[in-house]
Amino acid sequence: MPGHRYVRPEGGFFVGVTLAHPVDAARLRKHASNAGVNVADGDGFFVSKPSATFLRLPFCSMDEATVRIGVKVLSAIIGKDLAEH
Repeated sequence: MPGHRYVRPEGGFFVGVTLAHPVDAARLRKHASNAGVNVADGDGFFVSKPSATFLRLPFCSMDEATVRIGVKVLSAIIGKDLAEH
């Protein structure tokens, strides 16, 4: 996902992604879910309100090919959302 940042995980069950531009997390979650991609915003994972650029992407029990497909789908959803709003 060009312009977005993440730290390659060395373990765990998710990766945190900082997007290049803010998004409406509720709208993004809905579109991603409809496309079969699970994503969470940072609301449940920070003491203070996180910025609208943080996403939490779970990857446990998925092989690398499935994760890559999910990231491509999510990238397309984010690109479309940014173009429309």
